Amino acid sequence: MYQHHANPQEQRIGYPSKILNQVRFPTSRQENRRVEEDTNRISTVIPCIRGLSEKIRRIGNAYNVTTAFRTQDTLRANLTRVKPKNENQDTNNCIYEIPCECGKSYIGERKRLLKVRIKKHQTLTRLGNTEKSRIAQHLWKEQHQMN
Repeated sequence: MYQHHANPQEQRIGYPSKILNQVRFPTSRQENRRVEEDTNRISTVIPCIRGLSEKIRRIGNAYNVTTAFRTQDTLRANLTRVKPKNENQDTNNCIYEIPCECGKSYIGERKRLLKVRIKKHQTLTRLGNTEKSRIAQHLWKEQHQMN
C-alpha cells in the first residue's frame, strides 16, 4: 500500500498518519463492500402522496429497497401538453385510410392499434422497404409524401 506522509499542517493538528492514509487510499476490501451493498439494493419510483409515501419508503428500507418519489400532476406538465391527443388512433380492429398528396389513398384493415400500424407504414417508407408496405411502394415510386 502506498504510504502518504502527512504534511506539516496535518501533523500540527494531530491526525494520525494511519487514519489519513485510510481516508486518502481506501482498501479494495472497503470498496468491494460498498459495491456489494449497492448491487443488493432494488430501486423503485412511486407517486408522491403525503403521508403514504414516507411509510412505504420506511418499509422498503427494511427490505433493501430504495424508493424515489415523483409528482403526479404539475402545472408544467399540464401547460406543456401542446399536442392534442388523437383518440381515433387508439382504436383497433378497424379499417383505415391514408391519403397521399396526389389524391390517391391507401385503405387498410388492422387488428392491432391504428397508431402502431401507421407508425409501421412511416418506418417502412422512411427505410425504403417497399416489399412490406403498398403505401411505401407508392410513395417511393412516385416520390410523394404521406399526409
